[in-house]
Amino acid sequence: MRQAKVILVDDDALVRTALGRLLRSAGFKVAAFDRPQDVLLTLLPRKNACLLLDIYMPEMTGIQLWHELRASGFDIPTILITGQRDAHTEQYGKQINAIAILYKPVEEKQLFEAIRRALAQSAR
Repeated sequence: MRQAKVILVDDDALVRTALGRLLRSAGFKVAAFDRPQDVLLTLLPRKNACLLLDIYMPEMTGIQLWHELRASGFDIPTILITGQRDAHTEQYGKQINAIAILYKPVEEKQLFEAIRRALAQSAR
């Protein structure tokens, strides 16, 4: 996981800050975004990286962002995070073949296990 990058996209500043600190303390590089549109304007790594993506955001959902990235030829292992437990959430996870769906507040053990799986996939 050395030099691995987690691209964190969440409109909630408290979640972004807490997860960013946790990930950095575990040795990850973190690129944190509050707006999905900003991710589209950024040069993203193609290897040794994963996307930690909030599903429900006001201007563009995480799923819409994922589709935009795919349409531009960018394929990155994705972990979905959300505060909502509903049927749509599970469907979204299947639709994009998410590594995991984690519910807020995110449990540290589940987060690191999902990141480990995502980075293993990213290395291929």
